[in-house]
Amino acid sequence: MPEERASARYIAEFLGTFLLTFAVGCNTLTNAYVWGATSNAMTLMVLIYAFGDVSGGHFNPAVSIANFITDPTRFSFGELLVYMLVQLLGAALGCTTYSLLFYQSFNIAPMLGFQWYQAALAETCFTMMLCFVVLSTVLPGPASNRPDDSPPQFAPLAIGSVLIAGAYGAGAISGGCFNPAIALAVDVSSAGLGFGWSIAYIGFEMIGAALAAIFFRLCRPGEFGQTDPCLKKTKDGQQILMSHIVSEFLGTFLLTITVGLNVLAGSRCGAWSIGAALMCMIYALGDVSGALFYPAVTVAVVQTGRYVSDVPNPT
Repeated sequence: MPEERASARYIAEFLGTFLLTFAVGCNTLTNAYVWGATSNAMTLMVLIYAFGDVSGGHFNPAVSIANFITDPTRFSFGELLVYMLVQLLGAALGCTTYSLLFYQSFNIAPMLGFQWYQAALAETCFTMMLCFVVLSTVLPGPASNRPDDSPPQFAPLAIGSVLIAGAYGAGAISGGCFNPAIALAVDVSSAGLGFGWSIAYIGFEMIGAALAAIFFRLCRPGEFGQTDPCLKKTKDGQQILMSHIVSEFLGTFLLTITVGLNVLAGSRCGAWSIGAALMCMIYALGDVSGALFYPAVTVAVVQTGRYVSDVPNPT
């Protein structure tokens, strides 16, 4: 990689993480509960549109780790370390900026009434969702027909929608961080209010990143030169592949947990959050299994004479 190109990527990651952290802090400190998560999601979306073709638009160490685990030949360990460093620096500057602007800060910890394991599940599930959607919509694998420099135009919309899906439900449990750099920077900037939860949050989010990489390989084995096992052949020769089953399981699981958390948290934006979850998972898995996720939809599709194997599968 030319030195000038590398510098541009690192500057993009620094600036993007700074602006994202600053937006998160401003929305939190102004108690923008109803539209705060949407504002954060739109900030992430426009930053990916702005910097996606420069650095990939990670702005999150968990996303960078998921990229490294998925394909170390495309994203080296050395580049991973530099990305994580500039992301941490960007998040630190973002926290400093909003703290100076408001003359106050906020802490990171499970919300009142919730325990560590509940926050762990919330952070792990939605960090996994975020990383998985990034991998599925942005990362062109070795078997992809899409050039590296032409990411799909819908990708930033899908990725930003994950924050809408996660923040309104999981936010009531863990605060809805899903970003190790922001977790650490927020914890350090508010050390006077208590310090330490960021370490646990980082661990939960790293687990989520690793799970995302695993599910990505299971859903798209052909991208890595692996054979997709055929579980069943129908009378007309159609195939039900393992990737179809994993895709439908993962999409239905993440959609269901989003519905449940929004309902139980009494979210005022439940329909918006659930719709965002469905949209981003269809973008991520539509070309694998058709992204049905509902028995009623599956029955309707089958009645039309089509089936999951009619969807082009990346094998």
